[in-house]
Amino acid sequence: MKTTTNETHRTAGQSRVQKLLHQISRLSREDKRIVLYKLLRMLLGPKPTSEVAILDAEDELFGYFLPPTVRLRLRKTDEPELYRELERRSRSNSPPVPMEEVLKKLRATPRQALAHR
Repeated sequence: MKTTTNETHRTAGQSRVQKLLHQISRLSREDKRIVLYKLLRMLLGPKPTSEVAILDAEDELFGYFLPPTVRLRLRKTDEPELYRELERRSRSNSPPVPMEEVLKKLRATPRQALAHR
């Protein structure tokens, strides 16, 4: 069976990634934190403005990255309904919904409807 150029590049790329991951695994916790910061900055830019889903290779949700502006908005929110809904969604097996959509829906939902959940 003949390998294609793309397969060769993919295999070489995977090998480089595995070597890099091995090197990173040997770093101190502080150095790993710096590597993570640098990678996030390369991927998201210097001042991200919206949440970003962190997915594994199979598109399984690991978590969300919340930039400071989004996090601050959430911390300033004094709405128990919001926290209940976020908690409920965090335990759900449903596909992830961006936080901005959740906030829009919650702001549009009458408080009485949320209190009966």
